[in-house]
Amino acid sequence: MINQVILMIMMTGGGDLPVDASFIEVETRAECEQRAANAIAVFPEAGINYVRHNCVTAKIKFDDFLHNPEPTGPKYIFDLKISPDGKNLDAAKPYASLKECRQAGGKSCVIAYQNIKP
Repeated sequence: MINQVILMIMMTGGGDLPVDASFIEVETRAECEQRAANAIAVFPEAGINYVRHNCVTAKIKFDDFLHNPEPTGPKYIFDLKISPDGKNLDAAKPYASLKECRQAGGKSCVIAYQNIKP
C-alpha cells in the first residue's frame, strides 16, 4: 500500500494546445506553494502558459519529474480527479489518447511525461 504523498501538480499549455501536467513530490503544502510561485514567476520569460496548479495529498505516485522531458518520448494521458476543495488527487484515470479521454467525459484531461508508479 502506498503512503500518502504531497504532490505539486503544475498545469501548463492550454488555449489551442493540450494541457500538460507535471507531478512533483514535496514535503509540505507550504513548500508546494513556494515552488509553484517560483515556477510561475519564470514562466513568462520561458514562454510557458500557466494554466493552474494544485497542492494535493495523494496515494498515487508518479515517475520522477524531469525539467526537460524528451518531447518524442512516451506521453501519458490522464483524467485527473481532484477533490472539490482542491486538496486531494482522488484519481488519475489513464487513457490511450486525449480524444478518448474527452469522449469518455473527462473533465481534466492532461498529457504527462510521467507515468503512474506501480
